[in-house]
Amino acid sequence: MSKEPQQPVLEPEEIAALMEKIAPDEETQAFFATLPPLPQPEEVGEFTYETEGPEGPERYPLYAAIQQNMAEHLREHCSDIFHRQISLDTESMGQEDYGKIISDENPQVYLVFECKGFGLMLVIVDTPLVISYVDALLGGTGENNEDMDELSPVEERLAERLAFSLKKMFEASWKPVEPIQFELIKVETDVEFLGVARDKEACFKTAFQMKFSKDVSGHLNICYPRTFLEPLLGKLRANTQETPTSLDEAWSKDLRSCLQQAPVELRLELASVGMKVRDFLALKTGDHLPIFKRETDTVTLWIESEPMFITMAGQHDGELAAEIVEIKPNGGKR
Repeated sequence: MSKEPQQPVLEPEEIAALMEKIAPDEETQAFFATLPPLPQPEEVGEFTYETEGPEGPERYPLYAAIQQNMAEHLREHCSDIFHRQISLDTESMGQEDYGKIISDENPQVYLVFECKGFGLMLVIVDTPLVISYVDALLGGTGENNEDMDELSPVEERLAERLAFSLKKMFEASWKPVEPIQFELIKVETDVEFLGVARDKEACFKTAFQMKFSKDVSGHLNICYPRTFLEPLLGKLRANTQETPTSLDEAWSKDLRSCLQQAPVELRLELASVGMKVRDFLALKTGDHLPIFKRETDTVTLWIESEPMFITMAGQHDGELAAEIVEIKPNGGKR
């Protein structure tokens, strides 16, 4: 049984169209006539261009700086609550779909915040961390590892204390970039009642690994929907390193010395006079120019093309001189 002829990747007409801009048709035909037959693949699938998703947190240096600031605030706050040093590490920082973020089957507490002008954002805390935190608030050690799967009504109400503390940390961390007011909307344990974003919406997620005691550890995840961050992305793209990490003092000293040796031209401008061309052409020896300026009026001293000083023209030791009476503001700008 004979094999069916293989379907070429490109039809002759397509090849001719591609070569049209390179050479005339007869030269194209002559060129391909010199080539040996090219093996063709048995199957040719439909080609699609790969499209990249929205840029993640790694493209926004200031976002990473805000999360680092948040980690420091959170570590310090929890250490104060537990009266001991708390372990906190940034486990990951990336971009995930909202639906995937809230699909964790472990018991979790969801803190929903609203920010005017930006929308909703979400904090997800493993339930054992919340129970341990509440226990420490009530004077306990926060080390009990029993019955840590569900919040009691009292624990759920006291979980708001954690939310209000997080609110202050968020506002302090964001303040250098954008002053944002965070308002707690709800404390929830059921993902069905969150409504923070659509399932397929991309979110920036920062996961902190926290350890309150030998037996109590878990995650605290901060999630910003892309729509929340959209108005801020221009600012977040800025580099946090605005100044050089080191300064070559010797080089700076040599540069200042060279600049101080550079010559400059000072020019004292007494006045300017406007006249018509016919009057200018009629000037002769002995004529006087009409300068409407009194002897007590100040005049400008220029450095190159910049007016730098206000001076009083006069004499000093029998020579014409200018006394500086004022330095022009704004660095000599006109």
